[in-house]
Amino acid sequence: MWYDRNSFENNEDYAIRVLERFGISKYYFIADGYGGLSLLISKNLHSYKIDCDKNREEMVIKRKVKKNEKEYLREVKSFKIDSIYEVIKWIFKDSQMVL
Repeated sequence: MWYDRNSFENNEDYAIRVLERFGISKYYFIADGYGGLSLLISKNLHSYKIDCDKNREEMVIKRKVKKNEKEYLREVKSFKIDSIYEVIKWIFKDSQMVL
């Protein structure tokens, strides 16, 4: 039930409306390793990946970081709330602060 309310495959149109509301134009939906959809966002020279973790029932945000000339995705935040809007809003605010 939680997954149905928060997964991108069930709420892709809603997620696109929220992205447009925050002026985020560089985004992609990609298949994750578990058969669902993940959202990739590029904002202000930073890249984020949002996964909907079905087992832990939370939205996980990972940011691309560069270390020793390699790029990694590091978990920076997770939300247990039922809101794609709040997750995208957090990314918008974080991308403004890390400039």
